[in-house]
Amino acid sequence: METRINPENVSHIKIYDLEATGYKWCNAIKKKTVLFGWITTVEPYEEGYYFNGAQGWLSDKIEPKSHMRTIDGELYLDPHISIFAGETKIKTKFFKTVEECKEYCDYNFREELVIV
Repeated sequence: METRINPENVSHIKIYDLEATGYKWCNAIKKKTVLFGWITTVEPYEEGYYFNGAQGWLSDKIEPKSHMRTIDGELYLDPHISIFAGETKIKTKFFKTVEECKEYCDYNFREELVIV
C-alpha cells in the first residue's frame, strides 16, 4: 500500500544519493575474551552484515533489504527521496538512480520544494 500525498501539503523534499549504512560483510569469526589472564573463545559470529564490521566491534546484524545494495563488501541504501510536511517525514521512496529521483520529483511536485 502506498501513501497518497497531497502536493499542497508538502513543505520540502530531500534527495539522497547512495548512502552508506555503516554495515559491512563479515565472515564467521571467533570472538576472544580475556578474563583474569585466561583466554576464552566464544561462539563465532555468523557470516553476514554487521555494524562497523571490524573485529571486536561487531554489533547489530542486519539482513539486506530490497532497497539496499552491496559495494565492496559494504551495504548502501539506494538513492531515495524523503518527503516532508513541516518537520514531519511523510514518506521515503527508493529508486535505482538519482536521476530517477529527480524525474519523480519534477513530475509530481513543484521545483522549489526539492532540496538536493
